[in-house]
Amino acid sequence: MSTNEKIKFMQDVRDIYKTIARELTRTLPVTNKFLQNLQFMHPLQRHHESSSKSLMIIARDLPQLLSDDNLDYLNVEWRLYENETIPEEWYQQKTTSGDSDEVIKYQPIDNYWKHVFAIKTSSGIAKFVVLPQLIKSLLSLSHGNTDVERGFSEHAALITDNRSSLSDISINGLRATKDAVKFLRTTKSSRRLLGNVKEAHSRYQVDQERKQRILKEKEAIEAAAKLTKNKELILVEKEQNLIDQRKILQQDLENASKMLNEGKSRLEAAVATKNFAGVEMAQLLIGGANKKLDALKAQLGDNTDQMNQLRKKLKK
Repeated sequence: MSTNEKIKFMQDVRDIYKTIARELTRTLPVTNKFLQNLQFMHPLQRHHESSSKSLMIIARDLPQLLSDDNLDYLNVEWRLYENETIPEEWYQQKTTSGDSDEVIKYQPIDNYWKHVFAIKTSSGIAKFVVLPQLIKSLLSLSHGNTDVERGFSEHAALITDNRSSLSDISINGLRATKDAVKFLRTTKSSRRLLGNVKEAHSRYQVDQERKQRILKEKEAIEAAAKLTKNKELILVEKEQNLIDQRKILQQDLENASKMLNEGKSRLEAAVATKNFAGVEMAQLLIGGANKKLDALKAQLGDNTDQMNQLRKKLKK
């Protein structure tokens, strides 16, 4: 390759990289303020003057996560974190290559914060309480749509034309099994694994029967409690009816007493004036009043007995 060809080749390579850089700048959220402020989580940004400010900006951008009181605690805990002695091996690992050059390998960010959140006070309690809530929420943010799209693809692979009637429970079970196999990193089948697969349905049925039994027992307990509550409500309602009835009887008793007093007054006046017709009228009033009083007293006695029996039932 001649010199001019080499120059032309390098220019073309440079143009390609420039085009890639422009496209990445256009498509990637490099100007996103939220993502820029997330840099405070980096271990090396702990003492940077902008970190505490970025922390509070992020916390205020998530109002549903932390209350105003928690924001104050968060600021205090960040100050404690800044003054904490953090071992370097929590966030980086230094090794030496063959040519004696030092190589720094950074630890995963979640592993670093796990060590930080494990720090205890002198009394043995967690030193950071509010800060973990924010950091864990931020670490759970997805880096993109890849995981979501992969989930849709896996669903499409599971729900084929001849398996379109799968329920949500079955789909979740298949996904959980697949994820578990990936987690264990095993593709070899064994007799034990095959046996567990064959027994999975029977175990599922046993578990469903157990759940149904527990559900029925719970429903029976709730029904009994509801029945007891209904009985109590009926007793309370009866008690209120007896109280209302007693008020009416007492009012009638008062009216009958007034009628008796009126009859006695009429009798005294009729005797004094020798008015025999008035005497007869007064005797009728007195007789009617006494009869009414006797009946009312009997009814009040029954009312009292019923009230006492009812209150005994309520105390049980």
